[in-house]
Amino acid sequence: MFWLGALYLNTRTMEEVGNVEPTLALLFVLTCIVIGIATQYFLSSVPVPFTALLFVFGLCIGLLQGVVHEAHAFTETLSLWMDIDPNLLLLIFLPTIGFSSALGQQPHLLR
Repeated sequence: MFWLGALYLNTRTMEEVGNVEPTLALLFVLTCIVIGIATQYFLSSVPVPFTALLFVFGLCIGLLQGVVHEAHAFTETLSLWMDIDPNLLLLIFLPTIGFSSALGQQPHLLR
């Protein structure tokens, strides 16, 4: 078993993927952050909700899994994230979502 920062990978995943460096798993996280920031910044004038746009981009990222793994480093990182422990995934992203919602809260609504 491997432990890389906040990413837990089991040995079966590493053997299936092949010779992929575990640090490539950070490429997926950074790409998701950049997509989220770009979506909120550039598509804020679109009348579609932000979460719906992120859902569409997530589907597109999921469809990239069908691409041959040797074609691009990003598809290799998707393979690393497929067998992540769901509890760890919630532990990583749930506080971030809560913090983002707390920052977006309007103070006069708290009373």
